Amino acid sequence: MSLTESWRRLNFFDKNAVIDPKTKDKFKGLEKLQMCCWATTNDGQGVYMGESTGALFALDRNWDQTYWKAYQCTLSDVASVGNHVLTIGEDEREINSILKIWERPEFGEQNQEVDCAPRILKEVRLCPLLGPAGINTRATTITGHSSGRVIAAGYADGSVMAYIGDYVKDRAVSSKWIRIREPTPVDGEVTGTAIGILPGASEMFVMFVLTNKSLHSYVIDARGTMINKLRHEAQGASRDCWTFNETTNQFTVANRDMVYIYDAESCMDAEGARGKCYALSRGVEKQQIASFGEFLAVLTRQPALIPTPEQEWMTVVTVYDVTGKYIAFTGSLPSLANCFIMDGVFILLAHDGQLSSLTQKHLAAKLDILYKKSFFDVAIDVAKRSEGGAEVLPHIHHKYGDFYYSKADFGNAIREFKESIGVLDPSYVIKKFLDGSKLPHLCTYLEALRAKGRSNVHHTTMLVNSYARLQEKEKLQKLLASLEETASDAEAEAVVNCLQSSKLLNEATLFAIKTGQHDAALSILVSD
Repeated sequence: MSLTESWRRLNFFDKNAVIDPKTKDKFKGLEKLQMCCWATTNDGQGVYMGESTGALFALDRNWDQTYWKAYQCTLSDVASVGNHVLTIGEDEREINSILKIWERPEFGEQNQEVDCAPRILKEVRLCPLLGPAGINTRATTITGHSSGRVIAAGYADGSVMAYIGDYVKDRAVSSKWIRIREPTPVDGEVTGTAIGILPGASEMFVMFVLTNKSLHSYVIDARGTMINKLRHEAQGASRDCWTFNETTNQFTVANRDMVYIYDAESCMDAEGARGKCYALSRGVEKQQIASFGEFLAVLTRQPALIPTPEQEWMTVVTVYDVTGKYIAFTGSLPSLANCFIMDGVFILLAHDGQLSSLTQKHLAAKLDILYKKSFFDVAIDVAKRSEGGAEVLPHIHHKYGDFYYSKADFGNAIREFKESIGVLDPSYVIKKFLDGSKLPHLCTYLEALRAKGRSNVHHTTMLVNSYARLQEKEKLQKLLASLEETASDAEAEAVVNCLQSSKLLNEATLFAIKTGQHDAALSILVSD
């Protein structure tokens, strides 16, 4: 378990109202939307938002909307899978859950009318799949993998059914489903399902099944055979408190106290039941979590600072970088809110329909914040995981080295200066370590210069002289042995002079002979 009390608090995001590019005013297209489910398109440039009354909105990066009535009565869940949209809901008053597979709608302002629904490719009645006992069992979740080879539906009694195959082209999509999980009413209804594919020659799927009280994973092969199943430590969560990343194959789930992260690959082992555990926003009721890249946004419900009869609660948004172990943003909205992701940006939908965006700052702005706080270790981590960060890494190490040097921590200072070789002028570092007490650190830096092919004759003779002053005979012998093969005439001559001035006459004579400087060797012998 990782506690967050020691995590650094930063401000890597800018919170701004979303502006409609057409009116140049605040976007008001979702003022009356009561969102119950959402899904980002696979390319990340659009989002689908569903209302429990059966309506479905599609919003693109230009803030153009498409709206249609997906179900006559209720809509329970929506998923975006490749070029298709999967929805479950009911067209009749009694329980009769239907899976509808839609073509991806054409986004655009011209499609705002209700009758502009995309084409339905397939309809599957989900209740009969459970058999006679499932006639009155409502489907609650739908998911699929972007490969288009598997989909899964979760039910109110805890059951899970899956279809493996091309569910768009196959004619038997209404019948050849397999049961992944038996009814388990004690665990509550299924609140989330996610599918990952394990790497390897034989195709295997990992299916995470989240209920109100438990989290299980099931490993099945392409024929539907169960390979392994685990009950994980997470105690279950609501339908908005989980997320799955297909790129990293990680399933994240949050309850009141903890956030758990599980890797799909680890579900083959018994130890995979443990996962990683973090005390994020501990002890506060969580409304929703959403993730993009390395960031995890956690929305919590807390009493309003100035409560009114209309607004007794507010939403606090905290964005964590779990890998870097720091808090990237903290802010609040005066009313309850939801979050969705579009075009790589966290979008907050307030209760009154107002939209706010959390836009990530540029790398340069992040580094300025970290420099002012002397958080150079975080700066290095941020740069390594950012596009274009490799170019600024040597400069960060330079600043980090100066910071350590100012604290008289010369060992760590040299460690950082070594990482700046190739960008920082070596003379800048050498001047700092010419004192006798700092010679061991200077040797470390000069050795690194030589190993990276950045040393010159002056650096070589300085290293020889330093070894001599420190009486590092073994290191000196190794250096001379390597110079016998690689040193130029000028470098060899300089080394002989350096050895002679350091009173290492035997070493000077032997090195001169081996590098063909016979006159110099004779001169040393005569003068000795």
